[in-house]
Amino acid sequence: MIADLAPLVAVTGLVGVFSVFLRRRAGVARGTDDTLTAEEAAELALPEGRPAVLLFTAAGCAPCGPAKRVLEQTAARRGVDLITADVAEHPGLTAEHRIFRAPTALVLAAGGHAVARISGVPRTTEVDAALDQALASTPA
Repeated sequence: MIADLAPLVAVTGLVGVFSVFLRRRAGVARGTDDTLTAEEAAELALPEGRPAVLLFTAAGCAPCGPAKRVLEQTAARRGVDLITADVAEHPGLTAEHRIFRAPTALVLAAGGHAVARISGVPRTTEVDAALDQALASTPA
């Protein structure tokens, strides 16, 4: 009887470890070398010559609301635009930029070059640091 439960206990343990791993990465900015093309920037109406934050969301996404609130507040305080894109409305863009999870935000420098990728509900300090990098790489 106990031997029959061993696989279940092992799988439960692995799921627990994996969920802790994902939670630790949620909201943390990671560097990226992604760049949006001029056509993609036009499709999303990104501002020209200025940094912006691009947030990918999905219908029914529970953490998308809190993520959007954090990004709206931070973007307003820092004077940058927040652009929201639904993954269902932009499937090609989502695939091209390897967006596998909603919410995912790209912090963009002028010209559409992403300086950071943040999956999950972002931490304000992480967004601020990424925006500092985006603003520093934008010509005055």
